[in-house]
Amino acid sequence: MMRENQGLEIAVVLFFMLTVVLAVSTFVCFRQYVLVAEQVKLCQEDAGKMRAVAGDKQLQIDELKRLMGFAATEVLETVRVRFGEDMRTYAASFPEQTRFYHSVLAYQHNTIRDKSTELAELTREIQAWKDQYERLEGIQHGQVMQHRAVAVAAQKDLAGVQEAARQARSRMLEDNDQMRQTVVETRREGDLAQSAARREYQQLQGKYQEKERELAALKAVVERLGQGSYKVPDGRICGVSYRLGLAWIDLGRADSLQRAVSFDVYEKQAARMTESTKKGSIETTNIIEDYLAEARVVDEQITDPILRGDKIHSALWVARPKSGRFPAASFR
Repeated sequence: MMRENQGLEIAVVLFFMLTVVLAVSTFVCFRQYVLVAEQVKLCQEDAGKMRAVAGDKQLQIDELKRLMGFAATEVLETVRVRFGEDMRTYAASFPEQTRFYHSVLAYQHNTIRDKSTELAELTREIQAWKDQYERLEGIQHGQVMQHRAVAVAAQKDLAGVQEAARQARSRMLEDNDQMRQTVVETRREGDLAQSAARREYQQLQGKYQEKERELAALKAVVERLGQGSYKVPDGRICGVSYRLGLAWIDLGRADSLQRAVSFDVYEKQAARMTESTKKGSIETTNIIEDYLAEARVVDEQITDPILRGDKIHSALWVARPKSGRFPAASFR
């Protein structure tokens, strides 16, 4: 009986111990489950936060790609390759540590701004030169019209003198014919009228000489008019190269101009050559066009160089008259 009770007690003790161990292990396992669940929840929350941060970073990366001109689908290696190509193309002279889009854009902006400022300054300078050129053209047009009026008046005066000389010569020739006829008639009268005819002949001869003297005086007047105060310019200087020692004039084939023709150069304001001081001389070397020829500078004053617009005149050459041109007047 005692043994049966001891076995029962042992069984009860073992059952209680097993129950306690089961309860403790169950509590420990539940506790571990709770801790693991909390850690899993914390990990899930951290993972959510990391995904949110990663999504924000990806949006920032996509925005940076867009700002740099790349598609959002471009991978980093492609972006690096295209970045290197852009830097070699647009920033080859930049130091390696400053090769970025920001510095390149700033440099290009400053360069464009400086060039725009320089272009605006050049544009203003060109406009100023244009305005000055138009003013000079207006002044030269007035001078040309004045010179044309002087040339027309000189031609009219010369035509009047030539007509007077022609009439005087005609009268002289008529008188000469009459004198010859009188001499023939006188000789036919015979020996008795020879002395009277000789006297009459002498009188007529005196008249003839007087007419010759009048004609010579008229020729001298014509020559003075042709070579004196009506000596007008033949053309003008339309370009000068001081480095080559060349000048270009507005005469050419249409004026029957030849090479090796010498011209005297006068101030552009001169209307009559005899009233102006000679400032140099040129000699034609090449006939380029109808109204353009090249000449070398033969003589020039350092203090008063030959300039564009200066007048030219030749004493040994006369331009062929034509419509729209005003060559120097001459009488031959």
